[in-house]
Amino acid sequence: MLGERLKELRKQKKLTAKQCGEKFNLAESTISGYETGNRKPDFVTLEKFADFFGVTTDYLLGRTDDPNMIIVADKKIQLTSEEFQVIREIMKHGEAFNALLSDPERKVKEMIKSWDLLRKHIKDIEDDDKEYLDE
Repeated sequence: MLGERLKELRKQKKLTAKQCGEKFNLAESTISGYETGNRKPDFVTLEKFADFFGVTTDYLLGRTDDPNMIIVADKKIQLTSEEFQVIREIMKHGEAFNALLSDPERKVKEMIKSWDLLRKHIKDIEDDDKEYLDE
């Protein structure tokens, strides 16, 4: 399944196997091996493919037919494009992602609170800078 999906996504981007390999610093033969199923990418490479093509690793692996769906603890979770982008960013930080999975409702509220505080802090700094420049 991975090989078929990878080839399909590569062609949608109008890339040859050689061009795709160059994007990931891989040989054309490595990309071809992934597409034929003769080779398997490591986890880091799989994540890079998902990020580049804008799909989930679950989609690449054939666990779902929806490129924006993730499967967590056997539960399918449909994401909006914005949610998908946020989750992809959080997933890059394994500890934060695992904490989010442990208590999603509480962790999301904590993230929103942190974001609001950060936004307020940035606004205060901008206001201070504006006052200083106006003097």
